[in-house]
Amino acid sequence: LPRPVTGVLEGMFNGKPENVQKYEQTTYLVNADFGNKSYQLRMNAVGRLIDATPLSEAKKEDPSQYPRASRDDEQALQARLKDYFESPKVKAVHRYPEAEGYFWVNVSTATEDDVWVLMDTKREVAQYRTRVQNNEVPQPVTQAMREFFKGAKADAIYRDNVIQYNILQPVRDE
Repeated sequence: LPRPVTGVLEGMFNGKPENVQKYEQTTYLVNADFGNKSYQLRMNAVGRLIDATPLSEAKKEDPSQYPRASRDDEQALQARLKDYFESPKVKAVHRYPEAEGYFWVNVSTATEDDVWVLMDTKREVAQYRTRVQNNEVPQPVTQAMREFFKGAKADAIYRDNVIQYNILQPVRDE
């Protein structure tokens, strides 16, 4: 398990978890302009709106706004990226302030030009997002955009994947 997960477990429970399941949740981040207002919409693959954040707020969490990483950190991450991507080229590396030792890495690959990966130097990936073209967006997301957000113009669309852990920790005989 990644260090942040084991840190929570050790601080919260006595003993080892009985069962740990790793999940990957995929959503679509759509930067949309509604004429006089812009939002980042988070939708699941079946077109359900999960969240709508003013784009000005979403930009505050843009990984490119975080402090740059050191050259040593960049080199340590470069080797790990080859485990996940074909011919990764690092564009930028930024420290992630909310988790010690984690970085947002912006890469281009043999098949994708704009990929952001939240990872540590030990090979753990917590999240990754890839800019996608309109023809790569699931039809229910495209349909929901047309039907529910009439007149909205999508500026950028990212497929966002978050790694989550479900932990079953029995307490006494329960």
